[in-house]
Amino acid sequence: MLHYFQVALFFMSVMVFSLLVLKNRGPIFLFRAVGLCFSILVVFTFNLNWLLRVPLSLWLAVSLFSILSFFIFFFNNGKVKHKNIADALIPKKIVASLQEWGIPVFFLIVIFGACYVYFGKKLDMPNYSVGDGAIHYKLMTQTVNSGMMPLFLPNELFVDSGNNPDFKYHNLTYFPGTSVAFYIFSKVIEPKNLVSILQILNIVFFGLISLYLVYIFIVRKKIKNKLLIFSAFFFVATGTFFDFIFNSYTTQLFGLFLLLFFVDTFDEYSEGKISFFIPMFSLGALIISYFYWLPVALLYVFFSNTPSLRKIFKFSLVDLFKENKLGIKLVVVLGGLLLAGGYIFQVFQQNILGYAGAIGGIPRWKFFLPQMSMMLPFAVIIIYF
Repeated sequence: MLHYFQVALFFMSVMVFSLLVLKNRGPIFLFRAVGLCFSILVVFTFNLNWLLRVPLSLWLAVSLFSILSFFIFFFNNGKVKHKNIADALIPKKIVASLQEWGIPVFFLIVIFGACYVYFGKKLDMPNYSVGDGAIHYKLMTQTVNSGMMPLFLPNELFVDSGNNPDFKYHNLTYFPGTSVAFYIFSKVIEPKNLVSILQILNIVFFGLISLYLVYIFIVRKKIKNKLLIFSAFFFVATGTFFDFIFNSYTTQLFGLFLLLFFVDTFDEYSEGKISFFIPMFSLGALIISYFYWLPVALLYVFFSNTPSLRKIFKFSLVDLFKENKLGIKLVVVLGGLLLAGGYIFQVFQQNILGYAGAIGGIPRWKFFLPQMSMMLPFAVIIIYF
């Protein structure tokens, strides 16, 4: 009974906080509420683990969102973005409501159908082509048992591997942000077998990133060219991101969702006197969760809100700052870098890229190139047009 009460309080605190700061209606509210929740939890968990050695717990999460809600309510002079959850989820026009909910629901059925065919009914039976899933599972279960991110814990993976030198520093090089999502899912669901949480986590975030892209392109009309819309559908429908499921690249799935959340909220919230913290926290969480997506995020910051890429080279630097409002955006970016400053310090202190390169024999620049090339079609669609 206490568990259900705790979970109810957690969802309530997250929803109240989201209702206070998010101003959108329809499915986009849910996407952004999930992104906001995990962005804040990842940043606060890392810094509390690092600076104070305070472990994550559902009670801590409830307290955190409750305190933040109080401050937002106070600084907004008691004003709220939505009267209730129904006001947030249901667009004003019935036709718009059917369109906004119909498209995501259709894709959700297709996506979960594909996952059902791949996994079957037994979610507690891993089905991956590489061993990354087992490594991720081992490290994330340490977080579930302790509330601490893997890089702040003893390296059990190294011991369990028979002191294999490949895993000597793996707890330090593993991207820790995803362990927060794994912790929340495991505490909310409380399954008999934690292995199923890994599959559920992969499926949920695979669904979220696919739906998020479709929603941004189609419903929110970031692009209007039908050929480009078809291209976006093609990349999603042909399973561009299913490789993450096939190989259990949980960190990439979670990081990509945070990247989409950052791109979706950056322009809209960066200039608000209070709401600017939303893209700031999402960037900080992105760095902690999968910093290989960082170059993509920074490219979007530079090129967003310009007339088009074709005209960007005609601007002087002064014009660029005026038209693109780079001054405001740089404050948000620097804030995000500062929030993740402790992890950036860990990256350089532990020489993570050097360690990975030594194990795989891969030049450092090649770690970033595949990540950027995967998102290149979407970047061109958003920036060029």
